Amino acid sequence: MISHITIITDIIGVNLSAKLNLIQRSELGQFLTPATVAKFMAGQFNNLSGHISLLDPGAGVGTLTAAFVVQQLLNSHQVESCFLTAYEIESTFISSLEKCLIECCRALENKGIKADYSVKQESFINSLTANNLPLFNNASQNFTHAIINPPYKKINSQSIERNQLSKLGIETVNLYSAYVWLTMLQLAEHGEMVAITPRSFCNGAYFRPFRQAFLQKMSLQKIHVFDSRDLVFSEDDVIQENIILHAIKTEYQDNYIQISINSEIELDQVSEIRLVPYHQIIEKDNPENFIHIITNYLEDTLKVQMDKFPSSLEELGLEISTGPVVDFRLKSALRNFLNDQTVPLIYPESIK
Repeated sequence: MISHITIITDIIGVNLSAKLNLIQRSELGQFLTPATVAKFMAGQFNNLSGHISLLDPGAGVGTLTAAFVVQQLLNSHQVESCFLTAYEIESTFISSLEKCLIECCRALENKGIKADYSVKQESFINSLTANNLPLFNNASQNFTHAIINPPYKKINSQSIERNQLSKLGIETVNLYSAYVWLTMLQLAEHGEMVAITPRSFCNGAYFRPFRQAFLQKMSLQKIHVFDSRDLVFSEDDVIQENIILHAIKTEYQDNYIQISINSEIELDQVSEIRLVPYHQIIEKDNPENFIHIITNYLEDTLKVQMDKFPSSLEELGLEISTGPVVDFRLKSALRNFLNDQTVPLIYPESIK
């Protein structure tokens, strides 16, 4: 039954993803989670026991939920009940999602675990602004666990989503951080969250409100980094620097955060694990709440040296921006020789 669930969701996911054209994918901002990544994510939770209530706010065909259920089946003697809540707005996925959740509940019940599910075919954001935000007001509906592959799409300042989020006091610029923020608010105390997201929220002014809210309510436990930017969603030709984070809803912060990195050969194979002091990743006195993900000892050494610099870039009259100047987009502006009208194009490898 375990292999049956994971194999079925993987096959369904590939087939249905192929049916969505590039325009639909862009509009949704959602790419289905590969089974290997889902399995790795489900294995990050600390506590799978007692009465479990899972939230999957962008469920697709149910791959993440199925992987989570598989983990429960491996510890079935510790689980008493499980309720699965899945949000999915894309109608193409609903039938397959229903079948997946039925299989999940059947597998749990075969192990003596009371199980049920709910599929909500609606926008995760829209649902929380309807009916006076029931999920916020009813403590009994708080989730013990959440597993998330949120949509990645910028939020237009004039959009309905932006207006709805503002009513909730949520100010952010991308759907992925909005989903994580909303999920965080619905977790029970000591509830756990595992999410795969872009790394961009770790710094920058745009994500400052999100970082501040997240770090006030959540304790980061683990961060997993991928070697290659095109490794995770390679079947969808997505190039994005993703991380997987595991956090617990509590104001207490552990002394260490586990940082792991995967092998480029095996998507879910961890090649290195480090325990890094919390204050090295999140400096308590930094008002920006930047999250410094140090993946190896060389980066650690470089950070120590940089922290000793007597001046900031602003004090030196320097500004740095990543992204606007890319050589392959500005071929007509490239020159082979310097003159009075040119400036050097600096690459990362130019800086030692």
